[in-house]
Amino acid sequence: MKNHKLEALLATIFLGLSISLGCSHSSEAPQPAASPESSAPVVPPALTAKGVVESQEKAELSSRVSGTITSILVDEGKTTTQGEVLCLLDDSKIVAKMKLDQAAIEEATAHWAELKAGTRLEEIDRARSEVKRVKAMQHQAETEYDRQKRLYEKNATTLVELEKAEEKAKETSGALGEVNFELEKLQHGSRKEEIEQARAMLEKAEAELNYDRTLLRDYTITSPMNGLVTDKLKNVGETVDVGIPILRLINPHKLRIRAELEEGDVGKVKVGQSATVYSAEDVHLDKPFVGEVYQVLPALKRKSIRNFDPLASYDVNSENIYVRLKDWSALKSGMSVLVRFEK
Repeated sequence: MKNHKLEALLATIFLGLSISLGCSHSSEAPQPAASPESSAPVVPPALTAKGVVESQEKAELSSRVSGTITSILVDEGKTTTQGEVLCLLDDSKIVAKMKLDQAAIEEATAHWAELKAGTRLEEIDRARSEVKRVKAMQHQAETEYDRQKRLYEKNATTLVELEKAEEKAKETSGALGEVNFELEKLQHGSRKEEIEQARAMLEKAEAELNYDRTLLRDYTITSPMNGLVTDKLKNVGETVDVGIPILRLINPHKLRIRAELEEGDVGKVKVGQSATVYSAEDVHLDKPFVGEVYQVLPALKRKSIRNFDPLASYDVNSENIYVRLKDWSALKSGMSVLVRFEK
């Protein structure tokens, strides 16, 4: 069996050598010179590039705050209108904070209004009653101090009892000075600095409420355009951080072709150049889409358009070329295409 295989291999080698020698002899035979009229011009092959249909307008919607998703009002494939509510996050904490803000505003408003209008009569009456009460306490303390002083002079009491009575008299005298000051302040109205302080507290409370109202809007995600939901990336009940994508949208009515021209062909395509586009399914059929190059990006990037060729390398730089078509029938966002750039 091994001999048969070897014979077959040698026969194959000899046959190849015979063909090669015959070709070399024929190539050495003199050829008639071609006349200028019979020589055809060499036409370089058409320049082509892989491409994809994509939307000129697309958006990736994410939250501006951290929170839990309570509702997603759209599914993939749903059309949206600009300003439409698409997603809601749990806003219970910020709503509770706004209620506290409102209560603080009401309290600060009432306090500021009282200070501007002057003190109410019942507050003055209470202050007068307090002055009378402290005066009575002071009179009693001074009387007790005088009694203890006389008794001490007659050796009828101790020095400790005398000092206690003296301390009590001093305390009540100081308390009387304080309540008298409060009564005078109430009778003459609030001081200017107190009114300004109350006003500042009111403005602070209003600013807190306005800030929280602005923050509350971040818990509602709306559509930035008339579009189509292509990806739903999160579900109800999930917690998201700031900047985490939740939905992706495109405008299906504003399409373009993005072709990736490999770096070896960079500079061969210009704005305004005609282009013929074939969908991946119809590449061998006569169904071209006619268009024009309207943008050539100056910077190169890694290839991103994938195909099903296992031998294709993506570790290659490419130039993004954008093509506008006259007819978009039968083409949808995400479809793979082949772009031929016309001379």
